[in-house]
Amino acid sequence: MYAPRMRESVVERRLCRVVADLGGATVKLVQGEGLPDRLVLLPGGRVVFVELKKPRGGAVAPLQTLRHRELDRMGFSTVVCWTVDDCESLRKGWRAWMDS
Repeated sequence: MYAPRMRESVVERRLCRVVADLGGATVKLVQGEGLPDRLVLLPGGRVVFVELKKPRGGAVAPLQTLRHRELDRMGFSTVVCWTVDDCESLRKGWRAWMDS
């Protein structure tokens, strides 16, 4: 589902629904210092940071890229989610990850 004028909030709602369907929870992080938008907590102790961007015109800022790299170096998974289709792809990947 892609709409040229889709808002970031639509993508965020889908992400929250996907995580809830998997039995997990999301925490909205207080913005500042380049932190990702959401902390995703999945069953089995899986933790993922998610940056949400609108499909058109959204861009990852340099400070955000720096923070994502820092989180990755610490062993955390960080993903950028642009569309509701991305959320559905994450669902499939996370389900497989949780089953492993």
